[in-house]
Amino acid sequence: MIKYKIHTQVQTKKSQHRCGVSKTGKPFMYTSSAYELWESDVSTALSVQRLESEYPCVDYECWARILIYRQYNRIADLSNLIQSIEDALQRAGCIENDRLIRSLDGSRVYHGVNGNEARFEVVLAPFIEGRA
Repeated sequence: MIKYKIHTQVQTKKSQHRCGVSKTGKPFMYTSSAYELWESDVSTALSVQRLESEYPCVDYECWARILIYRQYNRIADLSNLIQSIEDALQRAGCIENDRLIRSLDGSRVYHGVNGNEARFEVVLAPFIEGRA
């Protein structure tokens, strides 16, 4: 079982998109620099934890439990938060490809924690077909 814990306020990727216009005049969506900075910082922290703990890169099908502790009380979309974390795990080399996550068991968002307690916790374990 592989465990990660990062102290940060999780940002969603989808709410951070901006609209632009290409050189040919076609509109396109791009991710904001604030999200890119967040993902870079989180990926670095995840990489450091992985190397310090000597966890291997997950290159097999696995299940994940992602617990998100948010400072804000407004309701956030769990799937968008999880997608941001999965992308950061992949970018950090913790998992080869986020498609390998076959199940998200017990993932939750907790709202209203103190600002310095905002964090997310990830547990990865091998996926076994038919296991409840």
